[in-house]
Amino acid sequence: MTWSYTIADLAASQKDQVRFLIGDTYSGDQQLQDEEIEFAISQRATVWGAAAECCRNLAAKFARSVDCAAGDTKNQYSQMAKGYSAKAAEFEAKAAMGGAGVPYAGGISVADKLAQEIDPDRVAPQFQIGMTDDFLPVGPGGNESEDEPTLSGG
Repeated sequence: MTWSYTIADLAASQKDQVRFLIGDTYSGDQQLQDEEIEFAISQRATVWGAAAECCRNLAAKFARSVDCAAGDTKNQYSQMAKGYSAKAAEFEAKAAMGGAGVPYAGGISVADKLAQEIDPDRVAPQFQIGMTDDFLPVGPGGNESEDEPTLSGG
């Protein structure tokens, strides 16, 4: 298990970015190992999401500890757990806002529209089924296509 943080690599290293976001940058007070952060990165699409996972992990870690006092020194692990939980919620909101998804607007190009229409796994829209059929007073049962026989005199 290793712990490393290099400020010079901050722009290029997702691990260092997550470590920076959660405040685990002081080697004298190591919170998470590199492997734990790398695992969080592999589970989430953005560094904000990975930071949220790491904060949840740290909140759970400190929630297991008991607040204690020895003389003038107080260790309030419950406050640390609450703080990391709040940071996890903040990072989760940023991950949702930034997202890893890319907006898509279909039907803008002719080729894209054609590709969508010929996709065999695509469900036909309801407004197209029977849109041009005129079987008054009684129509056939089910969804009919132009290739099937109709009830008109023929």
